[in-house]
Amino acid sequence: GSPSAETCNSVDDNCDGSADNGIGKGDACTVGVGACQRTGVKICGTGGAVVCSVSPGSPSAETCNNVDDNCDGSVDNGAALDVGAGYTLDTDGTCVVGVCRGAPSCDAGGHLSCTVSGTDVTIDSSSCFDQTG
Repeated sequence: GSPSAETCNSVDDNCDGSADNGIGKGDACTVGVGACQRTGVKICGTGGAVVCSVSPGSPSAETCNNVDDNCDGSVDNGAALDVGAGYTLDTDGTCVVGVCRGAPSCDAGGHLSCTVSGTDVTIDSSSCFDQTG
């Protein structure tokens, strides 16, 4: 037959003595973002297309752990973050690496706060109130 463009089909389409060459087959590939990111190799897919051998992982609920758990391209974002081990969530939604030193207490603004890695952070948006009586 006459030479044609090489496609991923285990045939030497361009008649150069090698099948599936020059199209990226066997190269490393990455799919997904954040915790969903997976690495594989390029393989032959449907219709002679070159595709990655792996699929992205499944997203999970975003937690405060310096990882993009929900795989949306942003780390530690979201209104309802669960605080992971070794992290504290500030009221503005910022995930702060570290844990409270000592018991949290009421700050001057009437919010629950603590010291994390030498920095005072507000850790709860609810106002402090007198719990005696």
